[in-house]
This record gives sequence, C-alpha cells and structure tokens, in this order.
Amino acid sequence: MPAFVTYNRRFHQAIVSMSGNTELAELIDRYQLAVFMHLLRRSVGAVRLTQESVDQHDVIARAILSGDGEAAYQAMRAHLWHTAEGIIERLSASG
Repeated sequence: MPAFVTYNRRFHQAIVSMSGNTELAELIDRYQLAVFMHLLRRSVGAVRLTQESVDQHDVIARAILSGDGEAAYQAMRAHLWHTAEGIIERLSASG
C-alpha cells in the first residue's frame, strides 16, 4: 500500500504542476496525504479502493494525453467526488 500512496501523490502533483496553479499545488501538498491516509486506515476494502483509484487515474491520464480537456475535467471531477463520497461513507460508518 505505501507504493500506491506515493503513486497517488505523484499522479495528482503532476496534474497540478501542468495546470500552473500554485495555490492548488500548495493545497494538494498540504491536504492530500492526510486525507488519503485517513481513508486508507478506515477502509476495509483498501485493495478495491486502490484499484478503483488506479482505474480512474487511467481515464484521467488518457484524456489529458489525448488533449481532451473537457473529458479530463469530467474524469477528475468524478474521481474527486468518488473519493469524497468514500471518505464521508467511512466516517458515517465509524460514527
């Protein structure tokens, strides 16, 4: 699992770096690892979560590499919402 955490962080940092948005880069650096680690600690299905994330990253990367900004935006938006919903679900289940 530590390899996935490193991969996940690098993937998101690369996209933010390409965007040139320094404020977003700072937010990613500050919050991404803490949020992701919390999600992993609470996740019973960490392997499923990891594979879903890798699959979503593949869709995002393909859209970026093909130059389809709208598809990349929609794929990243769906990925972030999926992650947020997973966190909320796990917090609700533990509460």
